Amino acid sequence: MTAAVRTTAPRIVVEGAAAADLELVRDGVRLPWRLLGGRVEPGTDVAGGRTADPSATAGARRLTVEVADGDVALAPLVDSGRLVLTDATCLPLAELQRTELERGEGVDGRERLTVSGELVTDPRAPIADWLHPGATLVLAQRPLLADEVTGPLVVLAPSSPTPQGIPAGVLRAALLATAATHPDVTVVDAPVWWRDADSDAALVAAVAHSAGSPVRVLAHSDPAWLAAGAALDRGLEPAGLHPAVRTVLLRWRPPRTRRGVVVLLTGLSGSGKSTLASALVERIESEGARSVSLLDGDLVRRLLSSGLGFDRAGRDANVLRIGFVAAEVARHGGMAVCAPIAPFAQTRAEVRRMVSEVGDFVLVHVATPLEVCEQRDRKGLYAQARAGSLPEFTGISSPYEAPVDADVVVDTTGRSLEESLEQIVEHLRDGGWIG
Repeated sequence: MTAAVRTTAPRIVVEGAAAADLELVRDGVRLPWRLLGGRVEPGTDVAGGRTADPSATAGARRLTVEVADGDVALAPLVDSGRLVLTDATCLPLAELQRTELERGEGVDGRERLTVSGELVTDPRAPIADWLHPGATLVLAQRPLLADEVTGPLVVLAPSSPTPQGIPAGVLRAALLATAATHPDVTVVDAPVWWRDADSDAALVAAVAHSAGSPVRVLAHSDPAWLAAGAALDRGLEPAGLHPAVRTVLLRWRPPRTRRGVVVLLTGLSGSGKSTLASALVERIESEGARSVSLLDGDLVRRLLSSGLGFDRAGRDANVLRIGFVAAEVARHGGMAVCAPIAPFAQTRAEVRRMVSEVGDFVLVHVATPLEVCEQRDRKGLYAQARAGSLPEFTGISSPYEAPVDADVVVDTTGRSLEESLEQIVEHLRDGGWIG
């Protein structure tokens, strides 16, 4: 680190995507967005690589970082005009000078504070130095297949889980297993953090521009890879995978009959999700094929989240706690069945991400309409909400964001419990999680 990075200024910790972006900037990459940890705007023309062109990032050394609540004292930051960026251990990485504090609105509607400034950091070798003469630069979203090693390759192992959910450490181990048997394959750790399809394409273009070389992407959507993954799910012998790579992947994700899985039922109060969850657990226990745990919303509220309120922050925290416990069950090969209301898409997505790092996630939308749920109203909650005595009640005074990514959609209106249950069981059986 050079003397340019001072340690007396206010500090902000950068983690995750923001930290990866900062490392790329230090490697000479011009980001296709100004906000560290950001993404391209919807509708951006990514195909032409315009977002990675230097003209599209004029003044790219002036970057923006988001301010977490309570991360810094804002008055000293504005007065000093500079800000130190550190990692999670408080090690200084870079400095923003001539800083400006900005207030705006985040995607969740809450106030967002950001600081922009001119980046000062120690120089590092450019990304082009990663290349060997005659080698192809490859950015991995998945392991190499046996027939893809066709010459010298420099494979970049990303620092985030892949779009398909392969943890960074697992992917790196699989790539190194290939490199151990192919001297022409070199694996390089790269601070690449996957986000969404358009942003990922823009980031690949930015890396290619900085490297001065085309970048081949090992796409997770490749049909041969999907076929190999499906074979592993079923406990079959996959074609095209080196045995050492297969061993690495099976340690991470054994066949689905032995893999941890979380079934999360989401729906309005009175939709029938708790009844379905209990019946599902009873069915699986009666078959004796798997260990299964029930994390019902009301039960968790009493035992795990008794101190939380029912505002958005409290409900989000409750669902995330359920997700954490469920993920731990899945980590050890068990099945967890959860039945919170889980009204917000962003929180459900975070639980899916959390679980997918250690097992599988099945989202069941119990889509019983509001009018039917209100007619049932066994607890009298809707009546209280209509009377105004229950503020922020989901479906009445607080929104329910219906899932667009549900694996199973069940409407219990006019159906027997057995009929609705069978729809979920059939999905689990078809997917290979139960026999």
